[in-house]
Amino acid sequence: MKRFLVESVIVTVLYLIMALVIYRLVPFSFPVVFFIILLLIVVTIDSLRDFLRKHFTSRIHLSLSNAEFNLNEFNIKLNSIVDYYELTALLYALIDDILPVPHWALYILEQKNYHLKKTKLYKIKTRLPVEIEPFEITDYHSPLYLKEIFPDQQLPPKIKTLQDAGLDVLLAFHGKSRGIALLFFSSENMSLFRDRIIRPLTRRVFSKTGQILENTALYLDVLQLNLEIKKLFEVSQKLLSSLNTQEILEFLLDALADVVAFDAGVIFLLDNKSGELIQKVSRGYQVETEEINLKLGQGACGWVAEHGELSLIEDVSNAEFYYPFRKETQSQVTIPLKIQDDVIGVICLESDDAGHFTNDSIELLILFANQAAIALNNAKQYEISMAKTRLEHELIDAAQVQKVLLPKRPPAYRSLEISFVNIPSKIVSGDLFDVVAIDDNRLGVLIGDISGKGASAAIMMSLLLAGFRAYKKSQFTVCEVVARLNNLLQESTSAGNYATFFYGIIDIRNRMVTYTNAGHNPPLLVHADGSHSVLFGGGLVLGYLPNETYIQKTESFLPGDVLVLYTDGITEIQNSGGEEFGETRLLDFIVKNRARTAFQIRKRVFDAIHRFSDGKEAGDDLTMVVVKFLENQIP
Repeated sequence: MKRFLVESVIVTVLYLIMALVIYRLVPFSFPVVFFIILLLIVVTIDSLRDFLRKHFTSRIHLSLSNAEFNLNEFNIKLNSIVDYYELTALLYALIDDILPVPHWALYILEQKNYHLKKTKLYKIKTRLPVEIEPFEITDYHSPLYLKEIFPDQQLPPKIKTLQDAGLDVLLAFHGKSRGIALLFFSSENMSLFRDRIIRPLTRRVFSKTGQILENTALYLDVLQLNLEIKKLFEVSQKLLSSLNTQEILEFLLDALADVVAFDAGVIFLLDNKSGELIQKVSRGYQVETEEINLKLGQGACGWVAEHGELSLIEDVSNAEFYYPFRKETQSQVTIPLKIQDDVIGVICLESDDAGHFTNDSIELLILFANQAAIALNNAKQYEISMAKTRLEHELIDAAQVQKVLLPKRPPAYRSLEISFVNIPSKIVSGDLFDVVAIDDNRLGVLIGDISGKGASAAIMMSLLLAGFRAYKKSQFTVCEVVARLNNLLQESTSAGNYATFFYGIIDIRNRMVTYTNAGHNPPLLVHADGSHSVLFGGGLVLGYLPNETYIQKTESFLPGDVLVLYTDGITEIQNSGGEEFGETRLLDFIVKNRARTAFQIRKRVFDAIHRFSDGKEAGDDLTMVVVKFLENQIP
């Protein structure tokens, strides 16, 4: 603003001098001359200001010219960029090039919050917050003083930290549907954005950048998701096929490095006799040959082993308990290796960046840890008794896989009653089911039946459940999730293996259920007035044909309604005369008992089939999920 006023004053003085000269030389009245000069000022003041800027403020002009050149070059490159990391690297370089004072911090949206990605602080040692919660921004792609964004209220603590570090201006990038990045910089750089050429150019370029940044991030998420699913299946097969403890641990830590970025990692196994955690394998430490042993309760690893719970330390400098394995570490996550409720070891990963480990990476680590715990238990069982047959090992391992992966208790919803049961006919079950909370108003329910039995069926079930849990909170529709699971199963299993599958989402707020049925026994939806719907239709069974198209349907789900999912073991159970229980008898029984609780309905169904079969042991797996919309708990 100061430079703008100086230039304007110089231009005005020059024109006044010109007016006096003309007034002396030409016989016009002074008002006429003044009017002509005023008109010239209006028409040519921008051109004269540019001329003055170029010849009398060359340093500033050069800075603005470089910024204009860099912005135009970056804008051209945007047209061909499809890689997230290439884009962010170019963006970092652009910010460094165009800001006269190297004093800035860039946050990019990941999941729900903005995470610190790159920073340049000139002679300032302030520790910036590693993440920032979203807040309301009135204008995207134009610089705003923080005091303008929060005019009538105290700055949030994290924003106050940025302001105290001299980053008192915000430039926000917006994608197609949301704010995608936040650039904080010093107000010393504001002169750049006041230039009449640079201002619209930065707004146009950064608007385009926000959209491309969002697109490349989404594409990266899809690629990462596919990699995680394939790697999880690869790990499952490898771990379940190995009975060598050290081989399992080496493979596990290397596989984790492919899907979760970390700078150092170690796996401990618990020695029950000494009560110590013994280091078995590590990566990224300066002295990896030196064994590190910890006692129960010592550091985060010892705490996890003692309590059997996950530990996430976003900033080790503020950690209540932390054992310093390496000085570079800023954040750490530790996952217990558990068989049922018994801790057998821990996986510890460390990063040189604070707040590095996200919720998605932690969920993936838990799946890996579950698989590893099963494999380690297999190896231990093998070492204890070499006399056990291979089939016995497979069945025991498969049963443990199912026990870990199948839900133990339903999620809590004020408006829903949920009850389920799975009774294998043999050691392992070919049935699978899941009940997951997608958000506060949506419940995902699935049920399926794997072809075949034994360990192979358990691996297929593990694959399907892992794939589903990877997709469960994505933006994919019900039918898109089923289509992707079909391709996953078709690509990952041999010919002849398939699964029937039903997946539905209960929307409590909108009072409906949206579903796709891939060849499974159609669930029964019984309404409060006794009417009913049979939920069939969607597409072929999973794993039969690649790239199969599935459709989804919607039914109303109102207070008092009951949704019952089941496998064919219930309807095909026979009495002494060879007669099957059948779908008609099951439907009539649910209609008659629809006023009861979900647990009572499920229990009474099993009592009924027990009486019908004269107490004979079922020849197939029995699985049922009952969901009831409570009439007195309408949201």
